[in-house]
Amino acid sequence: MQNNHPICYFSKKFCPKLLLASTYVWELHAITVAIKKWYTCLLGRKFIIHTDQRSLWKLATQVMQTPEQRYYLCKLLGYTYEIVYKRRAPNRVVDALSKINESSSQMMGIRIPQCKLVTKIQETYNSGSAPRQLYQQVLCCPEEYPGFKVVKGILLYHNKIFILDQSPLKQVFFEEFHATPMASHAGIHRTYGWLSDNFYWKEMKKDLAKFVKDCVVCQQIKFPTQLPYVYGLLQPISPHMTIWEDISLNFVTELPSKLILWF
Repeated sequence: MQNNHPICYFSKKFCPKLLLASTYVWELHAITVAIKKWYTCLLGRKFIIHTDQRSLWKLATQVMQTPEQRYYLCKLLGYTYEIVYKRRAPNRVVDALSKINESSSQMMGIRIPQCKLVTKIQETYNSGSAPRQLYQQVLCCPEEYPGFKVVKGILLYHNKIFILDQSPLKQVFFEEFHATPMASHAGIHRTYGWLSDNFYWKEMKKDLAKFVKDCVVCQQIKFPTQLPYVYGLLQPISPHMTIWEDISLNFVTELPSKLILWF
């Protein structure tokens, strides 16, 4: 919105599955779809979400009790936003009298919040000669580097933020997308999906796998579910010292009904 008036609209039909969902899920779906539509304008800056659904007012601090909450909250990772509850009484269509300007002279100001993470990403391009040279070459001759482009001072690769191999921000991203309460220490594949949607660097999955395996919380709480760990390691059987020390039975089923002799 600008000057308390909307400047852009977006609408989309619900699928048959969503038509059977609750109003809470409808509002969550509408918020995530709208953010995905204009993510290029919202990523890296703080924005405000207005809603008349009171249950979404404390979305960031709610306890995730349903799979829908976890699914939609994962889509909001990486964004800085504030949810403002708008009561139903003032949430009405604007009439003609409310659009009249009472005074001819107005003094207006614009405040734009700056994201520190974007500034840190831009500073990494000047951390060495190789990153600075790559940034300048993409800025001057983008046709020689397919897939690369510079948008608002940030180097992108296939519309994803390009991170240098030796960047110290990798640890920050791992902590944000894995170890925060909203991320809930998800597994390697899910965390990799969240990271790869917004960032790119070489051997991202390998670095992430090492970070998750070294995570203290995951080592203390989670247990492996892959074979052979799910059943435990095979243990050798100690040999018996005397006869009839151990007796076992084998149940053989599905035997033929007729006696068959083989010669």
